[in-house]
Amino acid sequence: MPEQPLIFHIPHAALLVPPAERLSLVISEAELDIERLKMTDWYTDEIFSAAAVAGDEIVAFPVSRLVLDPERFVDDEHEPMASRGMGVVYTRCHDRTVLRDNLDEKDRLVETYFVPHHRRLEDAVERHLVAHWRAIIIDCHSFPSSPLPYERVQDPIRPQICIGTDATHTPEWLRDGLLGAFDEAGYSVDVNTPFDGSLVPMRYYGKEPLVQSVMIELRRDIYMDETSALRNDGFLRAMSAVQKAIAAVRRLAPPGR
Repeated sequence: MPEQPLIFHIPHAALLVPPAERLSLVISEAELDIERLKMTDWYTDEIFSAAAVAGDEIVAFPVSRLVLDPERFVDDEHEPMASRGMGVVYTRCHDRTVLRDNLDEKDRLVETYFVPHHRRLEDAVERHLVAHWRAIIIDCHSFPSSPLPYERVQDPIRPQICIGTDATHTPEWLRDGLLGAFDEAGYSVDVNTPFDGSLVPMRYYGKEPLVQSVMIELRRDIYMDETSALRNDGFLRAMSAVQKAIAAVRRLAPPGR
């Protein structure tokens, strides 16, 4: 039986802030470097791409989340983080100081970055539904070892791995398979702590249970130095653990087409 193909969604690994978009940020270059250090999901593109095989698709957002965050709802009324200045277009930095002083460019940024990115993701999901009966999205993230000021959950005790789930789109086998794999690899792991949920394209959200999604969040100190952004001695171990966890997902997935 062929392996279950997967869709890897990598939304926050990019560092690029295009020059045209840099103009709207009211922070200095040194402050921008700090924001990149704090807010980027470092190396998640490298770590999760290493688990991909033929037939998988990787949908990576091409610019920094400081330009636009593709994992937020566009409508601030539906986005809980908008009240913290962290809606689809951020107005605040990680420490809640000012990043932008207005949202005049929001509509243009959404059209330029959000819409084509989500079109790519929706197209990938549609291809997998047609070819394989189901589509499984792995939402790939990392998080700092200590809470940043903007975060809703400020508990300093954090698991090394967080599995984010959705009540409709994350089946038990997918959640439990990842929990077991990371536990076997020797990491502390929890569900929806400190972050919850997993991305599903709006075309399918709450409508199509055969679009299945789970978020994997890696605590950054298990694979990198959070002050320098350099890989640490745990990098290869974390990469191997992710590969084994993804292999477990493929093994446990119910038969498709």
